[in-house]
Amino acid sequence: ALIAAGLITVLPAMLLVLLGFVCLIASGGHPWLLTLLYWLYGIGFALMLWGSIRSVQASNAGRAFRGGRPFVKRP
Repeated sequence: ALIAAGLITVLPAMLLVLLGFVCLIASGGHPWLLTLLYWLYGIGFALMLWGSIRSVQASNAGRAFRGGRPFVKRP
């Protein structure tokens, strides 16, 4: 579940960067499309960074020890 939370942020970010690349190709030098491109790239890369950090935290969370030590009865 934790890795899915990290990936759910990264996938839309990749789509934003891909959409930004499409705007770059279609811009033809128009300034408003280039501005849109920069915004899409910025938001996309920020979301990718955030999702990557969440994925690293998720991979480390499985090894974290929570709670007290379990009581073990000895025979």
